[in-house]
Amino acid sequence: MRFTIRIPKKQLRTAGAIFVLGLVFIVIFTVESPSVSSAQATNPATCTQILTAAQQSLAACNGLDRDQVCYGNQTVAVEYQDPALKPAFGKAGDIVPLSALKSITTGPLVPDRHEWGIAALKAQVSGLSNTSAGQAVTFILYGNTTFTNTTNDSAATSPAVTAAANPAAPTCTATTTRTTYLRGAPGPNEEQLELLSPNDPVTLSGRVDDGQWVFSESQGKTGWLFKGNLKTTCDINTLNVIDPEVTLTAPAIRSFYFSTGVGAQATCNDLPSGGLFVQSNGGRQVTFTANGVTLNVGSSIVLRAIPNQTMTVSVIKGHVGVAANGVEREMSDGQGVVLALGGSNGLTVNGIPGPVQNMPSYVNDNQISLSSLCKVAGSVGLSVPCQMVWASSPPPTP
Repeated sequence: MRFTIRIPKKQLRTAGAIFVLGLVFIVIFTVESPSVSSAQATNPATCTQILTAAQQSLAACNGLDRDQVCYGNQTVAVEYQDPALKPAFGKAGDIVPLSALKSITTGPLVPDRHEWGIAALKAQVSGLSNTSAGQAVTFILYGNTTFTNTTNDSAATSPAVTAAANPAAPTCTATTTRTTYLRGAPGPNEEQLELLSPNDPVTLSGRVDDGQWVFSESQGKTGWLFKGNLKTTCDINTLNVIDPEVTLTAPAIRSFYFSTGVGAQATCNDLPSGGLFVQSNGGRQVTFTANGVTLNVGSSIVLRAIPNQTMTVSVIKGHVGVAANGVEREMSDGQGVVLALGGSNGLTVNGIPGPVQNMPSYVNDNQISLSSLCKVAGSVGLSVPCQMVWASSPPPTP
């Protein structure tokens, strides 16, 4: 016996439409859901693990000396000045001369592989007429950042000429006689850089004209100490006189171009997509040219540059001067400027600096990620505020 079921055409058309809509929904869900899930796939604990691992790896760079580069955390790629000479530079703690490298690129954050590229470099600085041992400017590259040294005068960066430009300054040892601070400049009310205990050993390498304040180094930290808080092994008057107002230069790295990652980090909001952190040793004013703009840095700053878009200069602590195309801006804590980029390489400043702004109005916290940056910088002995200290009340965030 055979049974036949007849479905009216109207109901058949309705069922077909429902079936088609169901297929469309399945296709849309299949295509769209991976991107949604990937944005939420990274466990916050994974981001914390990546930061902790990066700190541990970067700690291997504590032995970094002046005019050297250190491999901080995977991944890091370099271009050598002489391809025939390739010193070992492939794991955390590897250190090579700054003069050996033409460019260095730190890889972007890749949570699935626990990668977040970091590198550190330190450059010797010198004054017009004197040099103090230990003075340097430190750079930390992190995230998707490329740094290319364009200091093309090979004579200026050769070891012989660098030594001539930075003759060995007389030094002597001392111990502290009481609890005291290394300060960013000579004077009792200047910035406190590091607290020293009684009997801490220090190395003295310079003095102000009257000898009341001396430039000192203790366990990798440098700054100024009051002579009355020291027991010295030498006559302080034999040390070179340092004018703290003189702007220093870094002969091996006077000019460079750099670029950083685009946009905020989508998967780990507390790890910035890319940046270049710069800190002058002891707060001394150091000048160099970045992407065609002159920077006078007496502080800790973060630089970011998106090709053919903008370069931002953000002051974390201290004072910075930015000069481009005949216009100069002065900034302090929590302030910064934006500059337009263009040119054949997309990284050349092609206008005047924008107006000085307080940080929330031109860069957000995810782009700076100060809480993570202070931990990373601390791994190589640098002191960076973990929270922003404003020079003035910031405007409301738009």
